[in-house]
Amino acid sequence: MQSGTYLHSKSPRIKCEQHVVKTMSLPWAAKHSGFTLLFEAFAIRVIQASRSTQAAGDLLGINRHQIQTIMERAVGRGLARREPGELAWIGMEHLSDEAPCRIRMSGGCELGVSKAWCLKELFKRFWNRRDRDDAERHLEYWEKEVASSGVDG
Repeated sequence: MQSGTYLHSKSPRIKCEQHVVKTMSLPWAAKHSGFTLLFEAFAIRVIQASRSTQAAGDLLGINRHQIQTIMERAVGRGLARREPGELAWIGMEHLSDEAPCRIRMSGGCELGVSKAWCLKELFKRFWNRRDRDDAERHLEYWEKEVASSGVDG
């Protein structure tokens, strides 16, 4: 892979109407990168497959700063391709042993699996009730939560 290839070229320059000279971008490399886009894509694959960035750097023959720069550029390219839209996932926060799981829905997401997991976790507390009355109250509360959750059995 191109790790031993050196490209020496003068970048095309343009002089605009305001007497400012601008350097044109090259089709094979990002500005001030030092690597071709093809090598950066290969490096990202090696980084993903490696146990550590140090191991990837050793395989590629580059140092940790160059690895970090390549990763930052890859993230930047990925974010630039992303289209703005609604959130497709959501996080859950377990508030305490006594409080039920709270799920904050956003954008009309379907969270059947997350709801079911939360209800399962809530039911697990049934086994730690102090006495029969406490267990019955917890079971009634849990049944009400299941009924209002919209999760199909």
